Amino acid sequence: MNFGIILKNEKEFQFWLILLILFVNLFSSEDLIDHGVAVPLSSSRGIIATKGQDDRNVVCVFLHDIRGCYAIFHIDVDLEESKTYNIPFPTGSDSPFASILSSSNKLYTHFRSHFVEFDPVKKEFTFYKKHIRPWL
Repeated sequence: MNFGIILKNEKEFQFWLILLILFVNLFSSEDLIDHGVAVPLSSSRGIIATKGQDDRNVVCVFLHDIRGCYAIFHIDVDLEESKTYNIPFPTGSDSPFASILSSSNKLYTHFRSHFVEFDPVKKEFTFYKKHIRPWL
């Protein structure tokens, strides 16, 4: 006995997959958690290791995907906690080429015509400003 389904094309496969997902969502228990699609959606555009609040070890990672750079992923290594901080302006598809950690422990970068400062201690963007590029 063969219980396999022969699908004729990709559209038919997508139809049955969507129907299966709807069925599972409708008739499953409340304990079902949707973790999203299991593919790597972001890549890093710079990783900075520094000190955070209370002199704890932290790592700041610029996250980049098809939208461009959209957030900083702040990881508190000592507390084993993390949080994502969205970039406070529309980035288009742009992302930082390089980042600098200053002696005052501030992270600086530039992209999408914006100069950006992130404070890993305060865990926030403390400054960003758009400038005019006269050479374009």
